[in-house]
Parts: sequence; C-alpha cells; structure tokens
Amino acid sequence: MFGISFLNPALLSALGLGTIPIIIHLLQRRRFRVIPWAAMEFLLLSQKQNRRRLQLEHLLLLLVRVLVLVLFALALARPAIQTSTLPAFAGGRRPHAVIVLDNSYSMGVRVGGTTLFERAKQVAVDIVTKQLKQGDAVSFVLASDRPTAVIAEPTYDLAQAAALIRRAPLSDFGTDFHKTARLCTDLLRRVKNPNREVYLITDNQRVGWERGTKETTQPSNHLPTQTLWRDLSRLARLNLIPLAAPSTDNVVVEGVDIVRGIVSTRAPTRMRARIRNLSSRPLPHVMVTLWEGDTPAESIRVSLPPNGTATAQFAHLFTRIGAQGGAVRVRADDVLPRDDAAYFAVRVVDRARVLCVNGQPHSDPAKDEVFYLVTALSPPAESAQEEKAVIAPEVTPLYFPPYQAGTGGRLQNYNLHDYDTVILANVARLSDEDRDALRQYVQSGGGVLVFLGSAVDVRHYNETLYQNGQGLLPAPLTDVRVGRSAEEFVTLDAASINHPALQLFKDAADVEIQSARFYKYFGFRIPDFGAKGVQSAVRVLCRFSDGSPALVEKSVGLGKVVVCASTADAEWNNLPYKPAYLPLLHELVAYLRQGAEGRRNVTVGEPLLRTLSVKDAGREARVIAPDGRTATIRATLDRRGCTLTFPQTDRAGIWRMQAEQTGTPRPSIAECFAVNLRTTESDLTPLHPSALRRLIPEARFHVIDNPDNLRAAIQKSRLGIELWRHLIGAAIVLLLMEVWLAQKFGRRGE
Repeated sequence: MFGISFLNPALLSALGLGTIPIIIHLLQRRRFRVIPWAAMEFLLLSQKQNRRRLQLEHLLLLLVRVLVLVLFALALARPAIQTSTLPAFAGGRRPHAVIVLDNSYSMGVRVGGTTLFERAKQVAVDIVTKQLKQGDAVSFVLASDRPTAVIAEPTYDLAQAAALIRRAPLSDFGTDFHKTARLCTDLLRRVKNPNREVYLITDNQRVGWERGTKETTQPSNHLPTQTLWRDLSRLARLNLIPLAAPSTDNVVVEGVDIVRGIVSTRAPTRMRARIRNLSSRPLPHVMVTLWEGDTPAESIRVSLPPNGTATAQFAHLFTRIGAQGGAVRVRADDVLPRDDAAYFAVRVVDRARVLCVNGQPHSDPAKDEVFYLVTALSPPAESAQEEKAVIAPEVTPLYFPPYQAGTGGRLQNYNLHDYDTVILANVARLSDEDRDALRQYVQSGGGVLVFLGSAVDVRHYNETLYQNGQGLLPAPLTDVRVGRSAEEFVTLDAASINHPALQLFKDAADVEIQSARFYKYFGFRIPDFGAKGVQSAVRVLCRFSDGSPALVEKSVGLGKVVVCASTADAEWNNLPYKPAYLPLLHELVAYLRQGAEGRRNVTVGEPLLRTLSVKDAGREARVIAPDGRTATIRATLDRRGCTLTFPQTDRAGIWRMQAEQTGTPRPSIAECFAVNLRTTESDLTPLHPSALRRLIPEARFHVIDNPDNLRAAIQKSRLGIELWRHLIGAAIVLLLMEVWLAQKFGRRGE
C-alpha cells in the first residue's frame, strides 16, 4: 500500500497562493462597465462567434497560473511517497529499530580476510552508532532456525547494544526466516511506539525462505509465511540488507554412515562418507581423510561431478574399547570451511554381549532351543590362529515352570544394560518382574529379538506382552499355521524386504534367504497402519511367500523389539541349515543394538541422551562441548527410565559426557556424541529480491543493496521517495508554458 506524507506540513498553508490568480481574474471582470453603442452591434455579432474560444483560453491561462503556485507550495511542503503503511516519523515519535542479524553458519563464508558474518556485524553496528541517535530505541535479534532475542525489551543505551552486536557469535544452526518473522512480530506487538523499523542483515539464502514456506503445513506454525511477513510489514518498516557472497561454490561432507555391523577391535569397520559438490564445475581428486579423535587415520581421493555427489569408503580398525569419536574431513578450496567435516561417534567393543534366554533347554543339542542360535552367533574357529567371533552369546534357561507365580523370574537378576541384545527363544511366559525388567531395558535403548515356538502361551503373550498395543509385542498372536504335509510350506519373500536391517538379503540370489522352508508359524493381527501413531511404531520387516508377516518390529521408547513368527531351531523350519541363517542373525543383532547407539549421532539442536540404571537417579555428570565449555547435568526418571539428558546442542563436533565413580560402587561414565550440521544450509544460492516479492507478495519491504550508502538508503526508507524536485521541475515547465500561452493569446487578441 502506498501513502503520501509531508515533511514540512506547516507549509501546506502556502497552497492558498493558488487563489491569487482567481481573485485577480474576478477583479478584472468587475472593473469594466458595459455601455451600449450602436457601432458596436456589428462587432458584437462577430465576437459571439469567438466567445467560447476566448473563454477557454482565459480559463487555461488561469489554470496554468494556479498550478504554478500550487506546485511551488507543495514543493515547499516536501511530499514523499511511502511504500509502508506507517506514516513518516509516526507523529513525531523517535524510531524503535529492531536489528535482525543472520548468524546461521552459512554466514561464515569467507570474504577476503574476513567472513560475511563479520561484515554483517559491522553493518549492524553502523546502523546503531551512526544512523540512530540518542533517544532512539533498539532491539537485537539473532536469526537462524533457533532465533534468539538478545535484546527483547527496547533499550536506549546504543553503546551497549553495539557492544552486544560486536560480541554476537556465529552459530552452527541453519536459516529459517519464518521463525524469525514470528519472533520479530511478537516483539513489536509489545512495543507501543508506532514508529518502528526492522533491519534484516543476511546472506538471503533461498533455502531459508523456502524452509519457512514448506513448514507452514506443520501444526507448530500458527500462521503461514506470507501472513507473517505481511503483518510484520504493517507493524514496521522492513529493510532487507542482503550481503552478497563472492561465490556460491561449496563442497560439503553430508554425513558418515557406519555400514551395518558391530564395531569391534577384532575386525575393521566399514564406513561411508557422502560428499556433495555444490558448484557447476567438476572437482577431480578431492582429498578425503578419516580422523580417529585428533589423529588422521586414512586418506583417499574422490572425483566430484558438477552439482553431484561421491562416496568415500573406509575400512578402519578401532584399537581402543569404549566410546570413540572421529570425523571425515575434505580438503577443498571453497568459501565455506565450516561444512568441510562430518562427525561420528561409536561404542567399540571387543565382543558384543548377547543374552540368549532358552525357553526349552535339552540335553540333546539338536533339540535344544538355542543350540543353532548360539552356534551361528559365535561360530567355532576353524584354527587356533583364526580370530574369535565378535559376538559373545551367554545362555540362561527361563522356562515355565521352574518357578511358581509370585516367586519371581530370572531376568530381573541380570543387569540387562550390560548386554547389547536380549534374545528370547520359545519362552513360554514371563513373570511380571521379568516383563518389567525387559520393558525398562527396551525403553532405555535395548534391543530384543523374540523367536516363537510350541511352548509359547498365546493368551499370556497377548494379555501380558501385547497389552492392547501398550506392551512389548508388536501385534497380537493368532493361530499356528501348519502345513498338511512335508510338501506344504512357505518361504521368505525377499521381494517383500523394505527395511534397512535386511537390505543385505533384498533380491540377493547369492544369500538365498528364500530357500529356507517354514512348516509352522504364528499369525499376527497387524494393527491398522492408518491409525494414529501405529505406522511409525510397528513395521513388517519381511513376509512369507503367502503374504503373512515373518518378522515384525515395534519401537518402544529408545529401543526396538523384533518378533519372528517361527522358531530359532529346526523344529518348525529348516532355516538353521541354510547359509542365510548366520548373516540373518548377525544383521538383526547389529540392528537391534543400535537403539541407544543411534542417540550418539545427532544434529545441531538435538539433545544428548545417556541411559542409566534406575538406582543412578540423581547422579551428576559433566558435559564438555567441542569448544571447551562445560555444563553439569543430573540424571532424572521419566517414561524412558533413568536418563542423563543435555537439552540442546549448539555446536557441531564431538561432545563428551563424563562422570566419575562416587562413594557407592557405580561405574564411571565416559561417553562421546557426534553432533553434525544440517547440511541443507550449505546451499549458498541467494534469493533475488524480485523472487522474494513473488514469494511474499503482500509484504512491503525496502532493499538496501549497497551497505556503503546506508544513510541515504535509510532516509529513503524512513521518508519515502521525495517529490519536491519533480514538483519544482513541473512548476518551471508550467511557468514557461504560461509565458508562451500569454504571448500567443495576446497576439491573437490584438
């Protein structure tokens, strides 16, 4: 919306000068008296024919003379056209300026010997110290996808505001202009001063504007982006100060993946790093280095196509047991060095501990429920020189009976948190104590693999373990499906696999997972996947050839439970005789142990989480950030159990959590976490102001594309486009026209 204001409104009284030619004209008409004269009758007859022309000429001259005086009077009043709905000076009030400084990590682009962020801070300081005066108010906001009001309440101490701007840090967050607009709108609605202005100093990234637009579908966003910026432009004069980067070419390490498997000191760990080239030129032979801690371990070279990706693969042998952190770094001559590394954290073990709960022990190994299971998890070495397996299974019998109800089970006597995975093999029933111990283990990040069988009490499982969808069981069990003869069986359908835990077997002819025959298996009554929350919690990993679920998964807290519809031994199937049996078990164990492990690798802004035993409630630990900052946290009890939680990470890198032994015999805590950037921010492509106007068409904003000329640009923003020069020019033109018309009409009158 356009508006017109006057910088010298008192001089509008000079518009009265425009009445002078009219008064003179009227007085001249009254000066003449009409005297009848016979000789004039002949002349009057001729004059009547030219009267209309003469009247039009006189009125035209009168209009030109009036306009000349009116234009001179308007020029003295200094009118200005404003694109803002706010009047100039808002009734004479001093301005309240909101300085919005983009501190997302893309502002770390190098410009000569400095960064774009340092330039932006200098522009912000110049606005506060040179364009604002004593008595003007200022607020200060740091803009990112976690916008922060550094100065929320308006301050009149401009020196203090400038000092806070100079000390503002560059963050590792991304950009979200939608959230920034919402914060600024909330701040300005609490300000009574009607003379408000906003200065947004940013690299004007396209992803920052588009992210806010895409997130308008989320329930947390109360207003769409267009509405927010429209409302903000009605509350204040918006000034966009885009700072151009010298180049948008960038190379980014998008992430590091640990190829499924157990990270052990006994075998190399396969790792993959994804490298992206955000430029239109190819980059051959880019050096990529794997770092373990602060030590470079291995380097390779990759070739990056234009605007494409490449994968750097490593096979690294970790030599120390415990939580380890590292990074993959790329050596690239680009403008943004902050995203040239991605971090990873792993827990290295000598051998992964797996507790195998035997529901049907037997003296004959071929009939024992876990004989094939344990053999596959830890196959015997063929020679003395061969390394032992990376999984150490431990067997405990748990079948019903050997104890009566109320006497307690045996799982509660184990510290389940010492095990990477728990496997239940044809366990008939669980006591309430065992069930609660198992549930706490899963909620805190443990993984449980359940094999069914003939000893399973279906009613007990459905009532006690499924619990109407609130328990550990993914779905209620139905009847046992039995083949009528040895020739009637089902197989595993490799084409049905669509889960990361079993990608090794998807359409893989060399593994032959579909060659195993299943003669008996339980049916599942899978919940409605359209129900709220069910689809994300329950998944079918694999199906039988008749479409029935073979492996079903459920997420419980931080951990997962996977249930196999058949047995772990050869009673109901011949899978233990097949080559696929061993890799299938290893893949499932590796996947299930990642529950709590997955919390070691997070993105900036996400919390750090470490699960403890319930008896450790109230225990304190120290969190150390990558830049050396420390904080103390305390273990609390919630639905996940006992956890140490650091609420928000603000810096990419390796974070550490430490707690020494206390007076009671408690184990020390030495954890590490990898916190990575959200790499969508690495796309440095700016959004042109014309495209921005199409994106938020109802918002009115002024673009200051030359920060070196701030004063003139801000004056133009505050006052609008002044018209006095144009009015003076028009008055001079009309004045010359009046002289020419007077001469022309005068000669014609003679």
